[in-house]
Amino acid sequence: MNTILRNLFFIILLAGGFLTGCSGQPNEVDFKKAEADVHHLTVSLFESMSKGTEENAYQTLFDGKAKASFAVGTFVTISKRIVSKLGALKSLEDGGRSDYDPYSGSWLARTAYIGHFERGDGNIEISALLVGDKWRIMSFNVNSPLLYDNPADYRQMVELYVVNSDLVTPGAHVKVVAQNSNDKVLIKDAQVFNVRWKMSAENVREGFVTLALSKEEGISLKEAGELSVRSIK
Repeated sequence: MNTILRNLFFIILLAGGFLTGCSGQPNEVDFKKAEADVHHLTVSLFESMSKGTEENAYQTLFDGKAKASFAVGTFVTISKRIVSKLGALKSLEDGGRSDYDPYSGSWLARTAYIGHFERGDGNIEISALLVGDKWRIMSFNVNSPLLYDNPADYRQMVELYVVNSDLVTPGAHVKVVAQNSNDKVLIKDAQVFNVRWKMSAENVREGFVTLALSKEEGISLKEAGELSVRSIK
């Protein structure tokens, strides 16, 4: 994995770490307005990146916990690499995912977009926290073949629903096995980018796990039935 991908991975880790601390009942929220606000927040982020005003975006658009987890210099470096590879953002398209979950007495939005950039498209994932009446970025990720020095190394983000699994965290390496085929190993090594485990008294060990997979690996899972992930020690 090249330098830019290691850096992008570092920023997306923020969401996975924060999702485990949910508590308290948040106030009601207008979800239609929230979707518009998070969309505007995302556009503002990428406009700042293309204009070279990343430091101002870091100070005004990111939540305090995010800023405590990575320095402004790290964000500026990543920003410039993204713009150098993709160019400026031209438009955002709904990426088919928009989740809003209670978090520490407020709301956490996790939204996916398809970003249309000057040089090509990229998948964008944003996690944003409602702070007062403003949404602030907790984490973001951009993924595109154009970000890879070698296009053959491209990995797409695939969210799987898994059961009877090890409770892995972002950053872990796992193998994917088929529940209905005596734990047949389908993928020997994949990196975890995000998790959303179901929390229950029964400790069912199931939920959503986002992995970085090649196109061929993604296709291999389509007809596999129930899946599990196992940590690679």
